[in-house]
Amino acid sequence: MEGNSSTEQPSESLRWFWKGLRGKTTEPVMREMVDQEPIPADWTYSTYCRKYLDESVYIPVQYRDTGYKTFGAQDYSASLLNFPNCVGLEKREFQHSYRPFDLLLTMDRKLKIAHETAPCLGSHNNMLKYLEKFLNSYKGGFVCFYCD
Repeated sequence: MEGNSSTEQPSESLRWFWKGLRGKTTEPVMREMVDQEPIPADWTYSTYCRKYLDESVYIPVQYRDTGYKTFGAQDYSASLLNFPNCVGLEKREFQHSYRPFDLLLTMDRKLKIAHETAPCLGSHNNMLKYLEKFLNSYKGGFVCFYCD
């Protein structure tokens, strides 16, 4: 997993991911506006960030483990399981990923200009091209893809 020296905790969208797909909260639910006590977090930062989460329920991993070919595409560096300083999954969650190409775009200015500055082009176009190649590679097979 890629990382950097950031010590920030995951963003609000990551908190909702953990709650939505894993049924766990990573921060207390504050209910002071309705005069009720806060609901404590299910997991602490060390619970969800310092250990591998392969044993937790995560939909793409369940599809991968049942034989589906999987593809993941996120167009930002701190993705759901690649947050800086978090270990994420020990085994890759997807067999095919847009992430290496996206990281290359962030490092190579000329490549980024060629792929994202022409009229009507953006990261979503690149992800859709990757997705098209993935789907064409497994015609007639079972596939699962995750894009955000």
